[in-house]
Amino acid sequence: MIDANNLTYIKSYALYNSMLIGTQKWIVDKKEYFPCSEDMSLNMSLSSCKLDEFTCTEGSCIELNDRCNGIYDCNDGSDEDKCELAVLRDVYDKNIVPPALTVQNKTKITLSVNVQEIVEINEMQSSFHAKFVLEVSWFDRRITYHNLIR
Repeated sequence: MIDANNLTYIKSYALYNSMLIGTQKWIVDKKEYFPCSEDMSLNMSLSSCKLDEFTCTEGSCIELNDRCNGIYDCNDGSDEDKCELAVLRDVYDKNIVPPALTVQNKTKITLSVNVQEIVEINEMQSSFHAKFVLEVSWFDRRITYHNLIR
């Protein structure tokens, strides 16, 4: 951006043939606005991709479903960056029960027990020893999910 006095406020050192497409480093000259302030650099991404496409860092486009699929589809591998499935807030504590969705309803917890094997039965003591899988699930609105394949 250049003003009437021919002063540069924002500039990029991207390669000429990139045409500024993709993620580029930009320098904002804050001294022009705020004396005694340092310049600020930021990454900004310009894209020519469609809404159902992912913009790779270097600017190429891939199908959105190819993002976070464990295969490097972008030349720079950026489609597999930041693919965490769950984002927890800083205050998240796994030892605190998730809050109810409404005041009237309590958090619904689903419990499943799958007996794998009866190892021993003791009729005299009215007991048995078993191997089992216990599954517990619930909805926790404190967790934000990303990159889930439909």
